[in-house]
Amino acid sequence: MKSRKHHLTFLLVSFLSLILLSFLIKENSPSDILRLSFFAIPPVIPFFTLLFLIVFGLITFIFKNAFQGIIISVFLNGYLLLRFFGFTHIFFLFLTAILFIITEFAIRNR
Repeated sequence: MKSRKHHLTFLLVSFLSLILLSFLIKENSPSDILRLSFFAIPPVIPFFTLLFLIVFGLITFIFKNAFQGIIISVFLNGYLLLRFFGFTHIFFLFLTAILFIITEFAIRNR
């Protein structure tokens, strides 16, 4: 029972991150600057952080494996960051997919 409760926390974190991400998308445009007391950051940074938490929580809840959640979250965020910076060719999708598949096999076989 303890293991199941542990994985439900990942689902809760994912759900709360989804709520925060939807609020961030609804209330801010990408060109705005978020002002948090002494800091001013673009909303892209919290967007990718919340997206990472959403995907990580869902994948960890579904597969009950935090390692796969991290690998898939990093892959998705990495590919979306490449798209954000203008690397839109399909070759970059295959390149990042191959890189993360090799990384997963290398770490699993260790």
